[in-house]
Amino acid sequence: MQGNTLEEKINKLPNVSEAFTKKMKEFDHLYNVEWPIVHLQTAQHYLDSKGENKAATGGSEWKKYLHPQYQQRKFFPTIWSEEEKRNWGK
Repeated sequence: MQGNTLEEKINKLPNVSEAFTKKMKEFDHLYNVEWPIVHLQTAQHYLDSKGENKAATGGSEWKKYLHPQYQQRKFFPTIWSEEEKRNWGK
């Protein structure tokens, strides 16, 4: 896939507008931060229901490591500033 990612193809375009970059950031944030947080909260609700704290398969700290702050998934990493990357998922 090297050289064929969506980000690499967009970076080859001659004139990418600020509005388009803003939409790319919005999509990236919704898909890679907002949705995983909702998913994590839903899983936590059901797995911790009735006062029981269910362990993950393999004994990992799933509540911590499934959080976007630790996953750091981005479709368009080059459009994010270093500060935005540090605050990813917070």
